[in-house]
Amino acid sequence: MKKNIGKPKPYPHVGHFLKRKRIAAGLSQRQVCEALGYSSTQFISNWERGLASPPMGALARLVQIYKIGKNDFMEEMMRDKKLAIEGELGLAFRRRLKA
Repeated sequence: MKKNIGKPKPYPHVGHFLKRKRIAAGLSQRQVCEALGYSSTQFISNWERGLASPPMGALARLVQIYKIGKNDFMEEMMRDKKLAIEGELGLAFRRRLKA
């Protein structure tokens, strides 16, 4: 199995946010998986590790399950999207050079 060594996770903020909110809601990955109709907890694990983002169809349900604000969730998703765009454009690297 290949490891993601040295490669940044594409969704670090969303992953951390979802894990924190799941734990705060007192839910297991299995419970979330079942509530969303998935057969494997691997989906939830990949989100929480920042390796994948929930599909658009699951977002509204996650907001309900975790009892979180839509804007808070969207803000975390936008932070990751901004990092991805900056990475593609090389902006993060340029900022570090200026510092």
